[in-house]
Amino acid sequence: LDYSFVFSGMDKKIITDNFQGGKISTLFGGANLDLSSSKIAKNGKVTLEVNSTFGGIKLIVPKNWKVQISHSGVFGMFENSTSVPTKPEGTLFIKGSSVFGGGEITN
Repeated sequence: LDYSFVFSGMDKKIITDNFQGGKISTLFGGANLDLSSSKIAKNGKVTLEVNSTFGGIKLIVPKNWKVQISHSGVFGMFENSTSVPTKPEGTLFIKGSSVFGGGEITN
């Protein structure tokens, strides 16, 4: 997964049995990525780098994924609105930054 958007964006649903993470960058754009029908890679831990400048990123993940965020922001933020699973299938690590932008993760 490697997406970059400048003055544009995307709405995409990804279905895979082996999600391995990747990178999403937006500059004056946005990205909506639905991973709700995907399964995390076999090792159970993946990293997704998200960077937004004057833009936004929204992610939808399965309810059985644990999400951990390491994010820095300047007039922006990345919010984790997911519920914590009792028996997580795996962990999605979100790292990145936002400048006058941000994002949200839901399930």
